Amino acid sequence: MFRFAAVRRASGFTLLEVMLCVAVFAIALTPMIQICQNSLREAGAARNLLVAAFLAREKMGEYESFDAREERASGDFPDEAGFQWTKETSLEHQSLDPPQGGQGELQFDVEKTVVTVTDVPADPQQPPSVKVVVVSYRLRKEDEQPKEDKAAQPGGGAGAPESGQTPKK
Repeated sequence: MFRFAAVRRASGFTLLEVMLCVAVFAIALTPMIQICQNSLREAGAARNLLVAAFLAREKMGEYESFDAREERASGDFPDEAGFQWTKETSLEHQSLDPPQGGQGELQFDVEKTVVTVTDVPADPQQPPSVKVVVVSYRLRKEDEQPKEDKAAQPGGGAGAPESGQTPKK
């Protein structure tokens, strides 16, 4: 008589154990994948913000380095696709009361330049996700004229002295 002995394996995993392990691993892995996706998205947004800040400062530097008097201008950056800029300049007349014992009020003009850099969203219906605004104030003397207008003044042009110089007699 033959007896069938129960064969038992000492090593290895059953199918149920493997399926349970895969399920636990999948449940644990899902939040980690979402965290990685959020991190990549935030890193891209931080990069865009940093690039926009550098571009805005660069554009403001261009306008500070020469005397551009157009009130409004806008355009794209040829080296950085996906960003656009606008520039607005306004001239405001200001006056201050004199210090104690002083006479008359101090009057001056303040030139305010605002450069705004935004990214161009892929969907035109969406607002830009990045917007950087740089503001510059500059005092202008009442007698200061834009450089392009100096030639039009009587006695102006190539032989006219630059500001701060006195004409030779």
